[in-house]
Amino acid sequence: ANGSPRAASGTKFYLLDKDVESILSEARVEPIEGNSLTASLGLAAVFPDRYGDFQRAAMRAIGNHVKYSGTTSAAGNTGLKGVEPNSYYLFAISRVGRGFALWNSPVSVIPGDNVMNLSPQAITEIPDPNG
Repeated sequence: ANGSPRAASGTKFYLLDKDVESILSEARVEPIEGNSLTASLGLAAVFPDRYGDFQRAAMRAIGNHVKYSGTTSAAGNTGLKGVEPNSYYLFAISRVGRGFALWNSPVSVIPGDNVMNLSPQAITEIPDPNG
């Protein structure tokens, strides 16, 4: 909250054929009680020991829609080779301290080299009711 933007190092990014909310809804993945599906993804990223069942179900459903993926370097860069020109959804979730950053954005890939410079995502901090 008080720092400057940092590179999303070691974050796995995916190009999906649908947006995450649609994928999870169609797969009938139930959100964590009192939360949206997106917020549930964040809770599971921050508290995997508590919400591992949700995380596994969500990632299994998402995995069925992954067209391409890559993990970022320490500098926050990754390269995806052989991506077919098309419309995709860029998805990633990264734990940041007691919060998370989530990307779920439509992107278009055109023939030739494509470069995406992703804007910093706001960090959603999650209070821990258990201290």
